[in-house]
Amino acid sequence: MLSISAAFAAPLLRPLGFEGGGLHWRGGSSTGKTTTGEVAGSVCGGGRDGYKVTWRATDNGIESIAAIHNDGLAVLDEIGQVSADALGPTAYMLANGQAKRRMTRDGNARPTAAWSLLFLSTGEIGLADKMRESKRGGGRVMAGQQVRVLDLPADAGKGHGVFDHLAGFSSGQALADHLKAAAAAHYGHPLREYLRRLTADRPFVDLKQFVEAFVTKVTPAGADGQVRRAATRFGLIAAGGETARSYGIVPWSAREAISAAERLFGEWLTARGGSEPAEIEAGLSAVRRFIEAHGASRFTPWNEPKRTVPNRVGFSRDDAHGVIHYVLPESWRYDVLAGHDAGMIAHEMVKRGWLRAAADGKPQTKQRLPDGSERRVYVVLPGISSEGGAP
Repeated sequence: MLSISAAFAAPLLRPLGFEGGGLHWRGGSSTGKTTTGEVAGSVCGGGRDGYKVTWRATDNGIESIAAIHNDGLAVLDEIGQVSADALGPTAYMLANGQAKRRMTRDGNARPTAAWSLLFLSTGEIGLADKMRESKRGGGRVMAGQQVRVLDLPADAGKGHGVFDHLAGFSSGQALADHLKAAAAAHYGHPLREYLRRLTADRPFVDLKQFVEAFVTKVTPAGADGQVRRAATRFGLIAAGGETARSYGIVPWSAREAISAAERLFGEWLTARGGSEPAEIEAGLSAVRRFIEAHGASRFTPWNEPKRTVPNRVGFSRDDAHGVIHYVLPESWRYDVLAGHDAGMIAHEMVKRGWLRAAADGKPQTKQRLPDGSERRVYVVLPGISSEGGAP
């Protein structure tokens, strides 16, 4: 339902003044991800070769694919077929709506292609997992990339892959086969009727208010701007689905498209880790990963200060609540949180009770270390490894 609604939402981007972007359905094989894309694509077109293209086709043809789908929906299947190095720039280009700037032989600027579109993507792994395969920038995924392509679980959790129920069919496969056959036989009719009604009614002011109300309802208080951007995309998709229902183009009940968008936005927000900026969640995750991977190999035990520890980053001491890690300042910036805003992450950890603060509230504390030195260090408390916070 969300994917079909996205097909009806795409023509609303420009009249409502919203940015483009994508949804990526992530899940194992045979969950119905490709079927979802084919059915959504049948709103717009299809035929013998179908409406979707593979991510592999974007290696050389990304700009032409985007231009062809201007003011509409694009469906990109199997994200695993695109190189990890190309994926990030491709996602940016699709969402930002502008091709690379190029020069002619005489040094003048060539006309630059531009577009406005929504796109659906599918794959067995998520966008972030795929991009971590890249050797560029250590495989780090930027927050801007994650909000341009929203990662969603394809499995509805009801035992039927993408389907909540089987609609009378014997299995998810039987339902998928029926939908594929229907999409191959009937395509393009819904969008034509939808655009005919939309251009006659021009309900754009009301639809913009609809999206704004959706964002206000689902966005947690104090949420980061990235969360609001994601909520806006879900609200736009809900608006597309509800408008198509009001025109009698889809046989849904009132508010079904809204409920689908609310549910999937909630799942996206939960998987993201909350409404804080993605950079903060990524930094906290980096601290956890470092401690989990190197807790016993790069920290000198408190009671064995003379032990030789290669590439030492600090000391560790057992506590009644777990293990406390004392991280040296340079190691905090260049080892534990390389590529992240180490200061911002430290202040966030203090706020959450995961880092011991000094008397003046600063994240470094002066500590007498077991080797006899007295230094300022970052004291990471055991609570970072659990949801309950520090003891």
